[in-house]
Amino acid sequence: MKKKKTILVVDDEPDILELISLYLIEMDYSVLKTQSGKDAIAILENNPDIACILLDMMMPGLSGLAVLKIIREKYCAEELPVIMVTALTHISEKNEAFSLGANDYIIKPFDSEEVSLRVGTHIRLADAVRNEKSLNQKLKAINEELSDFAYIVSHDLKAPLRAITSLADWISIDLEGCSDEGTISHLNLLKKRVKRMNNLIEGTLQYSRIGRSHTPVEEVDSGLLVDSVIQSLKPPSNIYLYRNGNFPVIRLERLRLTQIFLHLIENAIRFMDKTDGGEISVSSEIGKGSSFCFTLPIIISPEALGEK
Repeated sequence: MKKKKTILVVDDEPDILELISLYLIEMDYSVLKTQSGKDAIAILENNPDIACILLDMMMPGLSGLAVLKIIREKYCAEELPVIMVTALTHISEKNEAFSLGANDYIIKPFDSEEVSLRVGTHIRLADAVRNEKSLNQKLKAINEELSDFAYIVSHDLKAPLRAITSLADWISIDLEGCSDEGTISHLNLLKKRVKRMNNLIEGTLQYSRIGRSHTPVEEVDSGLLVDSVIQSLKPPSNIYLYRNGNFPVIRLERLRLTQIFLHLIENAIRFMDKTDGGEISVSSEIGKGSSFCFTLPIIISPEALGEK
């Protein structure tokens, strides 16, 4: 059986208090009520499952605005809806209530349909906000678990790959002078596949390190950054790799942009035909607003390459 939502009603006028409570009970809500702002705070402390508060703005002693301020500062999160009930029509009082964290207001006199509409709407909105926060927290936890898993698995896989590389090197030494070209070809293919797997694992490790660390945001000259990435890669002699055009200075995390260019350029080199060769240019174009578009056109043209 679905549990009823609990509404706290606070109003110093007994007739208004009973009328609102009756409306809410007919709408199948559970109702807590009081004529005192001080008692309202005590009720809220002892009933954390309250779904909405209907709060009279003008009360003797602790006023509705004072109660609202205490609620927002000390006792509950912002997603608990508070609807002010008032006979005032001055905009200044309404503005003060909203500035203190009120979600809505009802002008006296009112009817049951208005109460139902406003209470139901704000309870649904509050439930949606809480659900979104809960989902975001779960998603964050899942992402952290995936990042940790990728880091651990990638780190553990590097040791057996190093062992395979060493064994392949030893076998190559043993096969020096061997005339069996098929065996030598298969061994070289094994070395290439192991190297490729090592690169994939290293990329996963680097990605997981980025997710586990927070690097500072700074002004980055993207052109100088691309130049440093190109110099670090050392492509084969038959692949001409260069930067083309003007590059912007961007405010962001340098490490993340470095990883983006590093992986894109590495992939371009890896999947280019190593026999024919060609050229890879890294270009920058101005996009909409203050955005920029980076491109890596690949040209397989030995003739053009020879002209460079």
